[in-house]
Amino acid sequence: KEKYTFDNFIQGDGNVWAKSAALAVSEDLALTYNPLFIYGGPGLGKTHLLNAIGNEILKNIPDARVKYVPAESFINDFLDHLRLGEMEKFKKTYRSLDLLLIDDIQSLSGKKVATQEEFFNTFNALHDKQKQIVLTSDRSPKHLEGLEERLVTRFSWGLTQHITPPEFETRIAILQSKTEHLNYNFQNDTLEYLAGQFDSNVRDLEGAINDITLVARVKKIKDITIDVAAEAIRARKQDVSQILVIPIDKIQNEVGNFYGVSVKEMKGSRRLQNIVLARQVAMYLSRELTDNSLPKIGKEFGGKDHTTVIHAHAKIKSLIDEDDNLRLEIESIKKKIK
Repeated sequence: KEKYTFDNFIQGDGNVWAKSAALAVSEDLALTYNPLFIYGGPGLGKTHLLNAIGNEILKNIPDARVKYVPAESFINDFLDHLRLGEMEKFKKTYRSLDLLLIDDIQSLSGKKVATQEEFFNTFNALHDKQKQIVLTSDRSPKHLEGLEERLVTRFSWGLTQHITPPEFETRIAILQSKTEHLNYNFQNDTLEYLAGQFDSNVRDLEGAINDITLVARVKKIKDITIDVAAEAIRARKQDVSQILVIPIDKIQNEVGNFYGVSVKEMKGSRRLQNIVLARQVAMYLSRELTDNSLPKIGKEFGGKDHTTVIHAHAKIKSLIDEDDNLRLEIESIKKKIK
């Protein structure tokens, strides 16, 4: 997909390392990280990075043999060739590549032994010849169930990078980049409003812009105010819960219920481990799910300084990268809040 490049990939705290690794791979095939394994939720840019690597390689080495394929297509391709008795043709296609880009490798989980065996052999053949493999998944290698252990081990041979949802500032940058070429004037406070409504992935932001431009075109509106944006999202999604402003006390209550900590303790200054975790998670979610300023969030937590909020947000963000259990806990709390 030629539209995906490194130049139009919006970088933020949640994807900076994955982008750097992808760039390194595109500059030095199979010599830097092999395989490169990128994981994260849907709509966070994994497919974009995968294609950007392929496009960069083809720009610099036009005759490079590059193949981008969703894992599901690899499986179907394999089964078709097997049925037709054309396995040599299949092997030739995949094992003579310089770069294999496989999207959503979790689709291989739970598939028949023969399918996993063929992917294992393809992987080994390419790796032995020092050919580059890049894989994406919705979860880390160690959480890929239903896959042979030897495959999971190989997925971890190179470098594993986690992409997390874009933080508030990155969401605004994404919205600016998506709207600057449109014939509509998106006011800054409108972009901030939208960035506060959609926090989980880039596709939601793109969908919101499409909703708004449709309404603006029909109504012949040029200036996109918050009111226009709110109406457009409501009209198309008919999902008022999406565009409700989430109060910080609701976040505090849900986090408190989850961790067994009272809101009073969260607003206090006790440093017991479970209270500190709950306090930091609640601050993190207040920053991610609302467009309140840092001082306002600090005030809602018993008058804490805005630097405390920045520290809490950064701390939880880095913990999520390392701890899948915490990531799942926070996803679960988010669902309750919304």
